[in-house]
Amino acid sequence: MPDLALLGGHKTKTKPFPDWPMYDDKERRALMEVLESRVWWRTPGIKTLEFERAFATFHRAKHGIAVTNGTAALEVVMAALSVGPGDEVIVPDFTFIATASAVLFTGALPVMVDVLPDTYCIDPDLVEAAITPRTKAIIAVHMGGHPADLDRLAKIAGFPLSHSPDCCWFINSNRTCHLLRKPDILTC
Repeated sequence: MPDLALLGGHKTKTKPFPDWPMYDDKERRALMEVLESRVWWRTPGIKTLEFERAFATFHRAKHGIAVTNGTAALEVVMAALSVGPGDEVIVPDFTFIATASAVLFTGALPVMVDVLPDTYCIDPDLVEAAITPRTKAIIAVHMGGHPADLDRLAKIAGFPLSHSPDCCWFINSNRTCHLLRKPDILTC
């Protein structure tokens, strides 16, 4: 095995990462429009509402609600599903910490389930085995553009379980609209 770059070996990445966040004059103008309007918060403003409507339309959804970040989105979904103390929520073991912390925030217990090695998405067979009478929901995280098997998870969840996909890594993927427009799914 060749030496690691850290130990003096060949570096595989020679170019720096691009600056982030990336923006251009379009974003600069939009920011200045809001700044100069002196209407910066949601209640009297219109920009958030415009974004929510456009995002929902893009995904063929009836509604879209903008929140601060993916963690807040997961917390909103847990509240909408009335997840609380004594409940269990099945989550993938390969995900951002917010997937489990949103469950813990409600007082419920996250039940970690392994992922499939080819997609890094939650394994439906292991989800099925992890369901108990206390299971209230399943959070499926689409990883790096790989869709979790929502059709299979929906069959497994059945009634009264809910499944809520975390789509932060799946926006504008080829299958997003197909997967997200199912009316019985809360997505974030």
